[in-house]
Amino acid sequence: MLLSESPRRQTVSKLVSWGHWFAFFNIIIALLISSIYVFATPLPESILGKLYLGLNWLGHISFITFLAFILFIIPLCYNFSNIKVVKGISSVLAALGLAFLAFDALIYTRTGVHVSFTARDIIVDEAVQQTSQFTWQEGIFFSVLFIIWLSFQLLMANALWQRIEKFSRKRIGQSVIGLFLACFIGSHAMHVWADAELYQPIIKQDDMFPLSYPATAKTTLSRYGLLDINSYETKKTVQFSYEINQLNYPKEPVYCPLTNTKPWLVIYGTEALNTDFLPQHSQVPHYRTAESLDQQLTTLLYGLPSLYHQYLKNTDPIVLELFKGFAIPTTMVLPSNVIAIPENIDVVSQSTLLSSMQDSPQGFFFTVADADYFKNIVTSIDLNNYAWVIINHDDKNIGSIHSNLPLAPSSIALNEDVIPTVLDAMGCAVTPAIYSNGQSLINPTRKWHVTTQNDAVVLVTERTVTQVLSNGIVEITDRQSTKQLNEPLDNVLFKRAMKHLNQFSTVK
Repeated sequence: MLLSESPRRQTVSKLVSWGHWFAFFNIIIALLISSIYVFATPLPESILGKLYLGLNWLGHISFITFLAFILFIIPLCYNFSNIKVVKGISSVLAALGLAFLAFDALIYTRTGVHVSFTARDIIVDEAVQQTSQFTWQEGIFFSVLFIIWLSFQLLMANALWQRIEKFSRKRIGQSVIGLFLACFIGSHAMHVWADAELYQPIIKQDDMFPLSYPATAKTTLSRYGLLDINSYETKKTVQFSYEINQLNYPKEPVYCPLTNTKPWLVIYGTEALNTDFLPQHSQVPHYRTAESLDQQLTTLLYGLPSLYHQYLKNTDPIVLELFKGFAIPTTMVLPSNVIAIPENIDVVSQSTLLSSMQDSPQGFFFTVADADYFKNIVTSIDLNNYAWVIINHDDKNIGSIHSNLPLAPSSIALNEDVIPTVLDAMGCAVTPAIYSNGQSLINPTRKWHVTTQNDAVVLVTERTVTQVLSNGIVEITDRQSTKQLNEPLDNVLFKRAMKHLNQFSTVK
């Protein structure tokens, strides 16, 4: 005796079939959205790297989308008898999930990290910075955009339900599932081989997609072209091999007004300075890399770490270009060969600089100074007539910046922060990220800093100094005591810092 299927079982079977097709079309949409990750990262040069990218993209995105279908849509099909409820809830979940994917892609392009609990501080800071610039019209626009997106999901759900019998007769499901499964397995097999062979075109893609492989310092260095593979294999420290295809400095033209109501004085101490002579002022800690004085000054004037110095030949510092454009007299005491000096800059001796400040204190004065020359300056002129910034250091990496500018109680400052601070105080409202890796110490936006020192990326926070060598070895020390700490690398912050460090370059 043949028993016909019950109406409830027929409905469930039809809903499950509908759910598979609903998931399939959302996989296609997810692949389109996730292409943002692909375009946000330089394409690998090797054929194997490109093949892995394609397989990983198709396999991983389809897997996490189908997994979401299994976890959220299938239970609805079995537990709700109201078809409209199932379609409605499924559409809302799909709209939210894909919107979240788009948000993650946006965060990734800006910060280099994916949305996760461990990255919550970075995500919140980025979101607050971006949303603080929104007007109420933009808020309404994004709300309407989501409503349109949700309406599209509802229309697609209804259209599929009305045509489910027609779609069910198509025998492409197994082929599509087989393709995605083959991509998923193939990409994992290639990654196992690449990890064993240290094959960089594949390894550097480890954290490209959300919910993907956990990234390591090796992965992040590799992604930005900073991993010396020979050094990694032998565990020897060597210089960076950083392949920049194009240096974008500045990232766009800098247009901003400058006010010059007071003469300016910036002093860079070459040894410990006696600051007892200074009038009332603000002060922040300062970290200086253990590089040559020429490198330190180049980093300060360009606002870029030593990693970029070899690519800055025949390029004037933005600050000096602005001074030239606004006809601000600029007088400097510099060691030889620090930068290519523009025509409008007077490079003089220490005695000539002091005479100029005493006779006609106007414009911008910059000088390096030992303890004796510094004392000579501050006792020969009235600092209250100047806007001044003094970088004070002894033989250690940790020193201080003193200024009569309203410096915020920042965690720490680097050489890259000096010029953004000066331009901010002069009224230049252009975001420092356009021309510098630093930030204004008057209006800081980060509690961490990143720079380079010879063969290492240096990440400085309120508590620690982390050095990641070009062979992937990590050394973490306490910022105050300089004692080595037995702590793991904060990969989320490190990836964010590397994204920030790399913002002026295109890696080959």
